[in-house]
Amino acid sequence: MRLALGNGVSTPRDRFHREYVAMQMSLLSAPAEDQPALASPLGCYLPTFPIARLFDGAALTLTSTLGDLIREAEQAAGHGTSVDLDIIAAFLGAINSNDPGRRCGP
Repeated sequence: MRLALGNGVSTPRDRFHREYVAMQMSLLSAPAEDQPALASPLGCYLPTFPIARLFDGAALTLTSTLGDLIREAEQAAGHGTSVDLDIIAAFLGAINSNDPGRRCGP
């Protein structure tokens, strides 16, 4: 647990891992009927979401889905630059702390 929470010193990879694990735990704890959240646009979570271009050329926009972000996170985990890891960790962190409520659904 101490490793997951960090020791006060945080690299881009450390921040990325913390936020990615938090996202996975959130999705695992959601009822099966909530899994359509993966198809929800990132704009639901972050209405002022900035466009981000990753090293591999992928762009994350307001219309990218949570599933798109997770796929990019999985790629970045193996092949991403520190900048990619920082960008994705920032988006995951913002999403992890922001409930979309009823902004994008019934």
